[in-house]
Amino acid sequence: MAWHWRSLPPPPYLPPTRWDDDSFEDDDDDDSDLDDDRQAMVDDGSKSSMVVDGELGDIAGHTVVGDSKIWISTAGAGTYTFDAGSGAWAPRPLYWPLPFRGRAEFVPEHGLWFGFSSLNNKLCASDLAAASETRPPVLRGEWEDVAQGEGWNPVASYLVPLGSWRFLVAKFFETREWQQFKDGGGDYGKCDNFAVFAGVELLPKAGGGLSMIKHRSKRYSHVCTAPDWVI
Repeated sequence: MAWHWRSLPPPPYLPPTRWDDDSFEDDDDDDSDLDDDRQAMVDDGSKSSMVVDGELGDIAGHTVVGDSKIWISTAGAGTYTFDAGSGAWAPRPLYWPLPFRGRAEFVPEHGLWFGFSSLNNKLCASDLAAASETRPPVLRGEWEDVAQGEGWNPVASYLVPLGSWRFLVAKFFETREWQQFKDGGGDYGKCDNFAVFAGVELLPKAGGGLSMIKHRSKRYSHVCTAPDWVI
């Protein structure tokens, strides 16, 4: 039997109709309820750290924890867990965000999750297995993987574990220079899109923690789109 993609049920913070194009209707009351829930998180000081940039419910980070749990960190709605074994979402969110932006990867030889920081896009690590409902995950390390030049606007970042403590870092950037048309009719943006690929090692230190060894890096120019995958 061939494998196939299967859509997951919507997370608890979204009504099912929002995931069904045929039945979706613009309901101001539903939006108001979601906004009220978000405001409640803002008003409660213990949950204020959950408010991040983005539209309510946007997935800011995601990863797999254990053999069957998918975690998604959302903008203003909490971190939700999906159990692939039972096919159900946990009814309550964890009221803290993942420390990662985008996908985080578990690396067995380190026993940690690696990804890019939601604060500054640097390579970082955290032990998500030690987190609980009342204890948010903390960073176990943060490293300057690619030196970012002035005017480089991050577009996308990918991390590929290679085994034996080694990683490939792939970061995509855009620079934009505003220039004036020769006839003086206005300005236009000259766009430059490029990627930086870098090899790094993260090795255990004698006193605990990890140290980074940087290897070769290479810059590539590409068209004005960012890829969906780096494999």
